[in-house]
Amino acid sequence: MGLALAFGVPAAHAAPLTVVVDNVCSAKGEIDLTVFVASNWLSDRTDVSDRQLPARVGSVTFHFDLPPGTYAAAAFHDANDNGKFDKNFVGWPLEGFGFSNDAHVKFFHPPSFAAARFTLPPEGATETLRLDYWSKC
Repeated sequence: MGLALAFGVPAAHAAPLTVVVDNVCSAKGEIDLTVFVASNWLSDRTDVSDRQLPARVGSVTFHFDLPPGTYAAAAFHDANDNGKFDKNFVGWPLEGFGFSNDAHVKFFHPPSFAAARFTLPPEGATETLRLDYWSKC
């Protein structure tokens, strides 16, 4: 089933969204990107807008067809390819991560949906997320 149909919108009303994940430091593992709506911000209930692509030094580009609206995106570099975002025992990120709208983590708390949101107009859009690495790549 296409993404537009999964959202209950005919494909003719879908808008193209391109998300470029920039500052990828190595080709190890994969880049995991999820596009969220406000009601599921940073939750695990987003299977229709979660994608993984092989990591490449520099940038990795994702493509979606989604209904026009307001979204936010989060990405991480799953360098060890274990399917999860790794942190140490105090919560320090061990893998690169980033959010749309250049939203930043504050005091180990992810940004709000409002800080990371962007608008997808009917004609489509391109968003860029820059990965931050708090530990070595």
